[in-house]
Amino acid sequence: MFRELLARAIEIAAQGTHLLTFGISPTRPETGYGYIHAPKAWGGAAEVPKVSRFTEKPDSETAERFMQEGAYYWNSGMFVWKVGTILEEIRQFLPELYGALEELRSHIGTASFQEKLEAIYADLAKVSIDHGVMEKSTKALLIPAGNIDWSDIGGWKVLRELLARKDKHWG
Repeated sequence: MFRELLARAIEIAAQGTHLLTFGISPTRPETGYGYIHAPKAWGGAAEVPKVSRFTEKPDSETAERFMQEGAYYWNSGMFVWKVGTILEEIRQFLPELYGALEELRSHIGTASFQEKLEAIYADLAKVSIDHGVMEKSTKALLIPAGNIDWSDIGGWKVLRELLARKDKHWG
């Protein structure tokens, strides 16, 4: 199933007009995961909704409301895009990072690359791609990933669930 979803994401991303993320259908109200709200289909594909907003780790009441309202997905943190498309969004929303990437480009293949990379990285603001780009972009689409075997090991409860599943499947 995931291969088909990935192929669909690649097909759309290849057009160079959108950033794709995989949304997991929530099975319970969860305060340890981020959520993506994607209520309306994108014009190019009815089965691929446009992202309207990201919500990072909601409180219990909000997570319960998301479950009741529907059109909310857990943020899997998996993305598909063309390099040029994400770079354009980085240029727009994280111009300091874009400038650093441009500076680093001139060092690719040189003996000074690693040293330059470390120096540039040390000076960059620490921001995730979710917060820095995806939450601001109007180009974000969601591939509903339904029930793929995904987990974000963000706590002991989830780890216990995964270990129990492993024991059940692999003896």
